Amino acid sequence: MGYMPGRQEFEVEYENDAEQLIKDLYFGEEDSAEETALKTVIMEIYNNKLERREERKRFLLERNLLDYSKNMAVERKRAPEDRDMLNKTKVFAKVMNTQEYKMFTDGLLCKRFIITYLISIFGMKILI
Repeated sequence: MGYMPGRQEFEVEYENDAEQLIKDLYFGEEDSAEETALKTVIMEIYNNKLERREERKRFLLERNLLDYSKNMAVERKRAPEDRDMLNKTKVFAKVMNTQEYKMFTDGLLCKRFIITYLISIFGMKILI
C-alpha cells in the first residue's frame, strides 16, 4: 500500500491529483468579486477532498487495515461461511466505529455458531 508511518501519509493518496486544482491558483488584488468567489469555491472543493482523504486514512489506521498479510492470515483461518458473512457486513464498517463494528460482527458469528450447534444437536433446521 505504500504507507510511510514517519510522515503519516501514503505514497499515493486518495484523489492524489487534488492539488492540481489549486497549483496555479492565485488571489490577487486586481481580481473581481466573481473571480474571488470562483477561487473560493475551488478552495472549498479542494478542502473537501482533503477531508475525505483524512477520513479514509483515519479509517484504515483505526481498523489496522494496513497490515494486509496479517489480515489475510486471519481471514483464511475462518470458515468459508463466516468469511462470506463478514464480507457482506463490511459496508457497515464505515458507519460504525471500530468497537461497534467488532461487537456487531462478533454477535453475528456467535449467532451463527449457536444456530449451527443447535442444528447439530437436534438434527433439524431451525428457522432463522
